[in-house]
Amino acid sequence: MGQPLLAAEKATSLERTTPGLANPGVVLCVFVIVLSLISLPVMAKAPEPACALGLREGGKAEQARVRRVIDGDTLILSDGRHVRLIGVNTPELGRQGRPDQPLAREARDAVLGFIADRPVKLIWGRDSRDDHGRYLAHVYSRSGESLEASLLARGLAWHVAVPPNLSSADCFAGLERKARAARLGVWREYQPVPVQALTEGGYQRLTGRVESLVFAGAWWINFDGPFSAVIYPEYQKNFDRRTLSDMKGRQVQLAGWVYRSPSGSPKPWRLKLETPYALGD
Repeated sequence: MGQPLLAAEKATSLERTTPGLANPGVVLCVFVIVLSLISLPVMAKAPEPACALGLREGGKAEQARVRRVIDGDTLILSDGRHVRLIGVNTPELGRQGRPDQPLAREARDAVLGFIADRPVKLIWGRDSRDDHGRYLAHVYSRSGESLEASLLARGLAWHVAVPPNLSSADCFAGLERKARAARLGVWREYQPVPVQALTEGGYQRLTGRVESLVFAGAWWINFDGPFSAVIYPEYQKNFDRRTLSDMKGRQVQLAGWVYRSPSGSPKPWRLKLETPYALGD
């Protein structure tokens, strides 16, 4: 009840002190309207969480509890399902007598800290299973924070883009660029592997000079070593042929899973390219 009295008093004061004031009642109405607008709740749109595009991947959402964190990119849910994070690859923990990759335990511990024995929100990918039978999902905290974004921003993961689960790819690539520029985590002492030095398969970030390109049924990018990258027909729509042609004679970086070529191939190692995100600076 006190506020209208204050408004009336101010209007009376204006009537006494403002020269040429024709209608003090107008001042009172304007003041009351302004006061009402100020008291209304602000209806501004809340900002989206970092890399929230995964929320629109197209798959179903589900809340779940995590029973175990295998490593930085793989979880086991309370019902036994294995979940592989979409869009990231983290350093591998040592198995079968092999040592941990650098920062593998830090990546796993970051996931443990993110989950902190609380339920998480899962957004299943458009492609919901990988070749190993694991479920593919984006993982969010209850407040909407992205686990994958958190790992990339701290330099504890590499960005990988595997169609068709690409809704957050631009955002993830941007976070990786920032972490790399700041030399965080895996980027602190980053050195890509020269293709001439390839001795094993698995996820790697490579560098080499492009020797030749062949645009046939499959598109082949041949490097000046025992290595080729291949783009199969189903992924060629993701690439610009002229941009690829311009790579001839240039030093190129690329990332992905290296594997053995079939026996008798002129290049014993190869890597399948599915999106331009795998091609670096």
